[in-house]
Amino acid sequence: MKRAAFWKKSIFKKTLLILLPLVLLIDGLVLFAGYREVYNATYSHAEEDVSDSANLLKESVSYIDVEKDDKVSDLLEGFCKYTNTTYAYILEADPEKDQLRFLAIDFGKDATEEAKKERYPGVVVSGNEEEEFVDKEMRIALEQPEEGCLRHEKNRFGDTLIYYLRLKEHYDDETQGWVDYDKNIVVGVEISLSNILQSFQNRYNFIVVVTLVLTVAILFVLVFILFRRISVPLQRISRRMREFLTEDRRDFKELPVRGDDEFAEVSRSFNTMAKNIDGYLGSIEELNREKHTREAELNIAGDIQLGLLRPSHAEGEGFRINARMLPAKDVGGDLYDYQILPDGRVFLAIADVSGKGITASLFMSRAVTLLDLYAKMGYSPAHILQEYNNTLAEQNAGNLFITTFVAVYDRKTHELTYANGGHNTPYVLSDTLIPLDGADGIAAGVFAGEEYAEATLTLREGDQVFLFTDGVNEAQNKDGDLFTTETLEEELSRHLGKNSKDLIPDVQERVMGFVNGAERSDDMTMLCFRLTGNEEGTSSGSERKNAAPEVWHKVLHLPADVEQLPLLIDTVGEIPGLTDERKMEMEVMCEEIFVNICSYAYPNGGGEAEITIDVDDRITIIFTDEGIPFDPQDRLPDVETFDHLNTRGGLGRFISFEVADEHSYDYKDGKNVLKLVKYRE
Repeated sequence: MKRAAFWKKSIFKKTLLILLPLVLLIDGLVLFAGYREVYNATYSHAEEDVSDSANLLKESVSYIDVEKDDKVSDLLEGFCKYTNTTYAYILEADPEKDQLRFLAIDFGKDATEEAKKERYPGVVVSGNEEEEFVDKEMRIALEQPEEGCLRHEKNRFGDTLIYYLRLKEHYDDETQGWVDYDKNIVVGVEISLSNILQSFQNRYNFIVVVTLVLTVAILFVLVFILFRRISVPLQRISRRMREFLTEDRRDFKELPVRGDDEFAEVSRSFNTMAKNIDGYLGSIEELNREKHTREAELNIAGDIQLGLLRPSHAEGEGFRINARMLPAKDVGGDLYDYQILPDGRVFLAIADVSGKGITASLFMSRAVTLLDLYAKMGYSPAHILQEYNNTLAEQNAGNLFITTFVAVYDRKTHELTYANGGHNTPYVLSDTLIPLDGADGIAAGVFAGEEYAEATLTLREGDQVFLFTDGVNEAQNKDGDLFTTETLEEELSRHLGKNSKDLIPDVQERVMGFVNGAERSDDMTMLCFRLTGNEEGTSSGSERKNAAPEVWHKVLHLPADVEQLPLLIDTVGEIPGLTDERKMEMEVMCEEIFVNICSYAYPNGGGEAEITIDVDDRITIIFTDEGIPFDPQDRLPDVETFDHLNTRGGLGRFISFEVADEHSYDYKDGKNVLKLVKYRE
């Protein structure tokens, strides 16, 4: 194990990984350059061979009449047999018609069967629009017999070098003299270039392998020397450093200092450093203890803060309340509150404490307790703020203040009475967007004895009262731009007359899309109070069972960030007609899939997930992302043999597909599309 760990971290390995590719690259460049040089030389030698063979054949047939003498076939046969020739032939060239006619031909051992079938005495080949047989170079050869014509051709007869020479005359035995041909007689010789180069390639490959083996061997010898002279001393120093960090520092033994090279200097420096660190570590441990204590206190304060808030959803006769508080990383002071008062009225409140940390959290807990108390005592909104302010101002050692909006809705008169203590102006979503700006006052906790104004607005069935903290309208993106109240009003205007279940999730989605992953510095809290009237009155179980299933549709566009998970879970919880058990199953199923997308779909970060929820006689949820292609149905774990301690991934997908009644996957238009179906019953 120690050797394996050493190899994993050793400078020996790193040196080898650096030098080996570098040397191999140099070898490769040298071999490549040598290959090109030898290749060109081989090619040139092949050109000389075909030229010499053509001149030899020309000289051989000069003593016979190739048009009449039958000996030409025997001569060509012997020529091909005892020379490195693939094809040897005599042609008659007709430049005017661009034709070549074979007078005689013979084949060497490398000739193809196709050539033997198509090339024979008497056959005529002609040029076409794309290629001339009697081209410019051959015409020069016909006019100047001594020059010849060299060609490299790749065709169905093979990859060959061809050399043409004009046979201008022949020796006549009868006249004992030389007689000129009255036609263009051409001697042609072809040799197989592919066979020549293949033979060269085989020999060259052997040389390459031998060279690389020798290079690697020499390289390993050099690295071994470096290992003995550098890596071993470094290993000794590293081992002693680990002992210093992992063992009792009082038992630390100084490194031996030998010689005056760099390793000796490192040993001396480490011994000095160890003595200094020994003193520093004690101070650091004390600081860590303090830090962990503070973090634990912050976590407790955050839990207390969330525990003081009402549930995020409540319904009563003629109204529905939805609320959400998304805390920032530090403990803040946002709160929302609501309750049905003893006389049947509905109390609503939202507040935001200045500052962060434990002090703000404690101030917030005191504030929410006072709001509950004064509301239950039946005070009006202005009276609540007055007493609330006086009590907070009398004992405010931290000099904090809290902006607060309170309202009371009378279900008999349909009047909403409200007072504002320095808080963001809420809105009523009715036929139009109505700001509740008629009763502004100072924030609570600053000065005792302040008076607060009240205002009243009559609400109608379907109206929505939207309360929020400045974590919404003052949310910032990475460029420091604010979401702004104007953008919030634009989003609220889109929901005039819509169901309040969609309002808070849609506002949150709009804000999170604007923030786009920037770290939030303030809590974001929202509360929506909607008058439902008789449209959502309760019905008996038998009536629900026999009624047609409610149709519901929702589309979420969420950044692939686990911080968006609460929004998805809340949206799933709003699906109509879910039992508590079915709701929990749906939430587990969606959480596992969404977290899987956030963790693996986008390795470089960023990205978005689209979640479409359709409800009719069944619940269909479609997850779409543009991440790396991956079928989550593949390679699911075997639960019976699953190693929960050492295996990562797969179990969440297995749980999701077990919960779903149907599931399918498709990769379409560059997107992963996962469809999950859950039956209502």
